[in-house]
Amino acid sequence: MDPPITSCCRSPAAQAHVSPIVVDIDECAEGKHYCRENTMCVNTPGSFMCICHTGFIRIDDYSCTGTV
Repeated sequence: MDPPITSCCRSPAAQAHVSPIVVDIDECAEGKHYCRENTMCVNTPGSFMCICHTGFIRIDDYSCTGTV
């Protein structure tokens, strides 16, 4: 008879203390982002991203410009 399959690396007691609930922080709503002018902050799970306003061109992850 094969031994029962158990999960790797955590005892049942340790697994009992792991919370399945993850709360996302909305960096955009809290003003905890680095988006600059000509961008809009968009919350993503675990992070955020800066989107260029229409007609603007991305310079880097946080900035957009109206001219090249």
